[in-house]
Amino acid sequence: MSMRSYTLKDIESGLRNSKYYYNSAGAGNMDALIHLADSEYALQRAEPTEAQMMAVELVWRQEYSLTEAGEILGITPQGVRFNLQLLSVKLKKVVDEWEEIEGRERYD
Repeated sequence: MSMRSYTLKDIESGLRNSKYYYNSAGAGNMDALIHLADSEYALQRAEPTEAQMMAVELVWRQEYSLTEAGEILGITPQGVRFNLQLLSVKLKKVVDEWEEIEGRERYD
């Protein structure tokens, strides 16, 4: 199982810019599709809470502001930011796990 190397920034970029990656894939850039799929897989592996998923959907995917997302969710903008920050910590753990697996495979 050989995986591509990703940083937290790469994964968050895939989640924030999914429209761009879909369009690039539609134009024949299969690396964009792989990046998008890996970003979605990382999100799944991070096991986000419902509030974190809603924050991702509203802020990262639909480009609502923190204030707008907070109004929709019934929480403060700081609460939305907090949920995204907690999710980033979870995503970082996933990325770190992938790096560990990749490192082991190099030496096996």
